[in-house]
Amino acid sequence: MIKNDTHVDTLAPYKVGLLLSRATRNSNQLRESILEKYSLSSPEWYALGLIQSYSASGGVKVSDIAAELDVNPTYATALIRRLQDKRLVQSRVLQADRRSRLVTVTKRGALKENAVSREIEETLAIIRQRVGGATFDSYLVTLSDLAYNKH
Repeated sequence: MIKNDTHVDTLAPYKVGLLLSRATRNSNQLRESILEKYSLSSPEWYALGLIQSYSASGGVKVSDIAAELDVNPTYATALIRRLQDKRLVQSRVLQADRRSRLVTVTKRGALKENAVSREIEETLAIIRQRVGGATFDSYLVTLSDLAYNKH
């Protein structure tokens, strides 16, 4: 464990890699343990949250879901089917382009996504309090940079 007075620039590169690996593994296990209670996989939860965020404006196309989740359209379609089988989302054919489908969250899906998000937020609040708000916020900015910018 790194102490607060440790200068990050003195860490050996392997140690930085090890820390990133452990942090990722631990956060994945924490998220999966929460999602398991709701019978959702991580990709299903990501898609459900994304769909819910667009539902108020009429829904989101499967191609846009694929782009946002950085998956191919075939995988996104299968993901949507799984969520439909669980009655968490619904889709309809777009009249303007009959090849496209617009996906919205169902009431059941919204309730489930809200419950999962609330539990995840509670867990993140505990972590944020433990490490300090500014430190945690900086970590999230770093994660965003690593996720969206190829270095």
